[in-house]
Amino acid sequence: MKLTLESDYALRIILVLAKHNKTTEAKVISRDAAVPHPYTLKILRKLMEGNLVGSDRGKRGGYNLLKNPKELTVLEILSITEGEMCLARCMESDYICSRMGQNKENCAFHRFFGGMSKQLSEALKSKTISDILSESQK
Repeated sequence: MKLTLESDYALRIILVLAKHNKTTEAKVISRDAAVPHPYTLKILRKLMEGNLVGSDRGKRGGYNLLKNPKELTVLEILSITEGEMCLARCMESDYICSRMGQNKENCAFHRFFGGMSKQLSEALKSKTISDILSESQK
């Protein structure tokens, strides 16, 4: 199981914005995050729609974090790029199990994957961008 390339890029972009700690041009973000410029722009738009990144137009324009890196969690970023954290399709709210129908809570695998999904979400929620930034500077 892997995160998508889009999520990898989004995490890198957010980390660059946190490091710069000011309005930063897209080309600088792209260079520092080692993300191709077209993807940088696409992901920045998505992060703006998710209210994690803002933009300023004009000569000194660029992009900036809207949330303090000490409060911004990895889960928030991945929720924008990956959607809901589900390890198995039966965890999706609208899924009807072919074995259990609507009563999927009786399935041992459903309970197992539900617990694992919860643990993963908690781990991702406990790690902030500030934590990652501190660890990368060691």
